[in-house]
Formats: sequence, C-alpha cells, structure tokens
Amino acid sequence: STKSLVAQVTVTELAAAVEASPLDPRPALFVGGFLARLGRYDEALTYLKRAETLSPRKQHILLELVNVYKQKGDNEVALRWAKKAYDLDQRFDEARYVYVLQLIYSGHTAEANKLIKESDVLDTRFINAYADAGQIEKVLALWQEHIKREPKNSQYRFNIAATYLALGRRAEAIKELETALTLDPSTSQQAKDLIKEIKAGRNPL
Repeated sequence: STKSLVAQVTVTELAAAVEASPLDPRPALFVGGFLARLGRYDEALTYLKRAETLSPRKQHILLELVNVYKQKGDNEVALRWAKKAYDLDQRFDEARYVYVLQLIYSGHTAEANKLIKESDVLDTRFINAYADAGQIEKVLALWQEHIKREPKNSQYRFNIAATYLALGRRAEAIKELETALTLDPSTSQQAKDLIKEIKAGRNPL
C-alpha cells in the first residue's frame, strides 16, 4: 500500500541519518520511536538501545524504551527501564508518572501507592492503570482524593459513582449522582436517568 511504502521510505531515510551521524543519539531515537509507532518493536529496540548507549542519562530515550517493552508485553523489563529513568532525576514529573504506572502494571502496588501519596500531582493515568489491573478499591481511593481536592467537580462525581457501582455499593453511587446533580444543573437529566436505572437494579455506568 502507499502508506506502508511511505513508512518504509521514511525508515530508510532516518536510518541513513543514523549512519551519517553515528555519535549523535537523536537520529537513532527518532527512527526507534518511528518504528515503535509502526509496531516494529524489535527493530525499534535496536535503534533505541543504540541511542541509550550514546546518551545513557537522557530520560526521554529511557521512557521510549519503557513504552516499547510495555507494548511487547514485557512489563518487568519495562519496569527496570522506568526505574532507571526515575532514579536519574526524581524531579522529572513524567519519569515519576511512568515509573508509577509501570509499578502498577507490574503488580508492585505497594511501592506505587507510596509514590502516589508522596506526589502533589494527581494523574488520571494512575486510575486507568489500576482499573486495567482490576484493583477497583485503589481506583476508588484515587477518585476520593480527586474529589477531596476538587469537591465541586461534577464529572468526578460521575466517575466515583461508576466506581461505587462496580463495587456493588449502589446507595453510595446514587448519593454521588445526586451530588453531581446539585453541583451542575446541566447534568440533572443524565444524573436522574442513571439514578433511575440503578434503583431498578441495572448497572448503567
């Protein structure tokens, strides 16, 4: 197809740039990232590891390696790269986020919880990771923390209502929807419909 032909030409041109500047990690990072987005993970790793060898303290290269190993389904290797990126500079928020996410995906939730509690910034990616891991109680705890910080955010009330419903705590789900209704009248019909469904024994969220 035209699309795959263009992709291959781009890879060839990027690879030539790598060979033209063998001591510069940037071309290797670019071609590695591009190959990763094409799903050609093993080829991507060849270039990304070359970039990492040339610039071992560049966190963006390490985070790209995390992404590729995660896409390959090798969460433990991804975790090692994530920890290396985080340890290089713990003030870099993105490295912290990625490390925490990888801890969750790898099942190391105690360490993930510790780092989340130490962080001033909440990130919904943590919630999504816990949801993917089936840890709904952790999802609930994070939504509760979000609401504590932004009690007037009606969307958070819908989200926590869905979480309560997933846990079978129907009365609490209804209570949160009633709160959302009072916080934002524009959501009243949606909230009322959901409450009606929950009271009828269904799971609309």
